[in-house]
Amino acid sequence: MERRWFVHARGNQEGPITLSEVHERLNRGVLLSQDFAWCESMETWKRIQEIPELQLLPSEEVGPRAPAGASVASDSVRLTDELTDRREHARQAASSPKRRVRWAMGAAFIATVFLVAYQLGWLKPGWGRFPAVMGLSDAENQTLRAATEKKLSKEGAQVAAVLGNPGSASPVLHLATNLPEGTQLEIWLQGIGPTLLNEVEFSIQFPVTVVQHSAKTPALRMRDGAALPAGQYTVTVLEGPSQLPSVQSVLDQLPAAGVPQTGLPAGRRVFSQQTYTLLAGLRDETYTTLLRESHTRWREQAALELKDLQDWVAQLEQRFASTFSAFDKLKEQPAGDSRRKQWLDFRKEWDMQMDPLRAKLDAFRPGAPRAKVFYGPLFDRAYLALQTLNRVNDLQGTAMSPPADVGSYWTEIESTRSQVKDRLGDLQAKLQAITEGWSQSGYPPREGIL
Repeated sequence: MERRWFVHARGNQEGPITLSEVHERLNRGVLLSQDFAWCESMETWKRIQEIPELQLLPSEEVGPRAPAGASVASDSVRLTDELTDRREHARQAASSPKRRVRWAMGAAFIATVFLVAYQLGWLKPGWGRFPAVMGLSDAENQTLRAATEKKLSKEGAQVAAVLGNPGSASPVLHLATNLPEGTQLEIWLQGIGPTLLNEVEFSIQFPVTVVQHSAKTPALRMRDGAALPAGQYTVTVLEGPSQLPSVQSVLDQLPAAGVPQTGLPAGRRVFSQQTYTLLAGLRDETYTTLLRESHTRWREQAALELKDLQDWVAQLEQRFASTFSAFDKLKEQPAGDSRRKQWLDFRKEWDMQMDPLRAKLDAFRPGAPRAKVFYGPLFDRAYLALQTLNRVNDLQGTAMSPPADVGSYWTEIESTRSQVKDRLGDLQAKLQAITEGWSQSGYPPREGIL
């Protein structure tokens, strides 16, 4: 299978592309020999001129070739004559007043270029590790550059992040770091619920690779290309799930990952975390108006969901009490067909009462398509409590069937009974916390409860 290449030129990363596509970019001058390339079999990024496989064959080189009969000696004579002509031309130019003016103007132009380059940070200390990013302020560029100048061995891992075009529908996150070449990072964007338009929660991840002490995300948009929901986001930079061996050996010397934060994967080091407001191109006043309308809709929907959940939990508790009442009564009778028949009669009536509730909660089984809900995690817990209640009722029925012995199932029945009680108790406690924290005008209570 043909290897796929990633290339990095002047702050932009591209890939995976084929070998022929790399050669085509070299021919067009899009890539230069001093740019970088990497593929899976390589431990780190290298300059293209250092990778034999990427070198252009003679037949692929651009530009005229020397005639077949040309000799080294004739080339040397021709070069000597050309240098002599250039010295004479320079001497004549220096003797002409008009040409001296042109030389002065050229020198002034070159000086101006160097001055602009200095102001952009290209000639300041650290410019070789992190040149200035166009479109960012001097302060933002300095923040990025400072991270690359820290000694990893003395000051630990440093990752600076600056958001470019934050008010647009396609913002970009610029990163600078003192971590090794080829380090894999993962950017997690987690929406702050009450600030999101038309969403209760939202998160998305973007992987990036460190090249020349920098990295840049693609435009921060949805997977389908749509703009992210407007609102505030916590942006976290974590180490990637896998690393090159050479990079991993360096990361292993850093302090271990701490306690994972809510919603973030465990066992990963967190290098940076900031909060940004992404308005997806909206004006501040438009966003404020739409957010107020969004809160009104969620408040109305949350009130309906809260009532449904309270009713369903009450029904689950009733069915829980009834199945153990019948079981405790019948288990005292002698085992046999009579006891079995009484249980089946009870079970038929119990199922008739449970079926409507099962139909409602079936929409919240894992993997089922569902509409947006405000209290989704509570519906998931209610479905789990329903499944556990069905399980304990099935165990009771098995224990009632001859020649089964109730005693042989007693331990499992009691264990499942405790699970149902715990799950229903947890739901009741959360519903009570929501009720106590409810405000008729504010955002419905959710954070810290679910």
